[in-house]
Amino acid sequence: MSLSIGIDYGRRSWKLCLLDEAQPPEYHCFASPAELLASLTRLCALFPEPVITLAAGNGLPLERLDRLVSEQVNALTAGYDEPLFPPSTPAASTVSEALPPAQEGPPLVLTSFVETLRSLNLHSYVLPSLAHLPTVPAYRLLLERLPSSPAAVCHVVTLLYRLRQREASWPEMRFLVLEAHSASWKILVVEDGYLTNGVHGTPQDLTLPLLPLATAPTEGLFEQAYWEGLLRDLAGLLAIHHLDEVVISGRRSETLATRLGEVYQLYYFPYAPHEPHGFEAALGAALIASGLQHPRSLAAEVVQHLQLWRSVPVF
Repeated sequence: MSLSIGIDYGRRSWKLCLLDEAQPPEYHCFASPAELLASLTRLCALFPEPVITLAAGNGLPLERLDRLVSEQVNALTAGYDEPLFPPSTPAASTVSEALPPAQEGPPLVLTSFVETLRSLNLHSYVLPSLAHLPTVPAYRLLLERLPSSPAAVCHVVTLLYRLRQREASWPEMRFLVLEAHSASWKILVVEDGYLTNGVHGTPQDLTLPLLPLATAPTEGLFEQAYWEGLLRDLAGLLAIHHLDEVVISGRRSETLATRLGEVYQLYYFPYAPHEPHGFEAALGAALIASGLQHPRSLAAEVVQHLQLWRSVPVF
């Protein structure tokens, strides 16, 4: 049995997708990194050497975790290792109690998670963010708002895989992919099936001080800022890339369809029957893991087309 495991490691969300060719995907969500690690430990004990892919932190060029040097780990985890809870809170003690003996004390953070996973499984890989893909022109790396999360790339991997299942050709895949969440958005550009550009945005946090002459922060102001910022980014990328189709997902997708459905050609993300929403990135990571194992599979075709394979060692 060849098992493929994809992990979407967020700041407050830890998700896992498990793929076995003979079974439907399994989706799991965890309350803490410690719970996720405990589940991975059980899976590695039951199924020797599954392929595990990790969408976490700032991403790196696709590489095995056990081959990363300390500088790469630092680049991956920069800005992601703040404690999940203050040390004195009950939640912190709960997380600490769930950790393996070697991790007793502070809450498990991304660096600790990476170090533990690389020792747990030799076929564990870190996944790239948009900035690590060779299809993104070098000058766009100078733009500050490229989506930095590998989860955004994995989200698109799932979409492209679904389109290839429907026999769409690569040259037909020319559109934007928009994730509209409660307080942020991500837009990625797909041209001929390649990822070439993207942007992420969020209005200023209402808890932060505004300009001295601004009115007091309200939910209405936040909403106005949210929609103007999203529309500005959406219209700009559509104009720059001469595209007219947008695939939407996220908590605000229904509102997005209502507000913009008559202005833009919007299409909902193609979910499978009974598939839970919110696991697109975890599934995409698992598809990459599957593509690394099975070089003649449809998942491998997506991995190769996106040129994720360039730094992958041969099994």
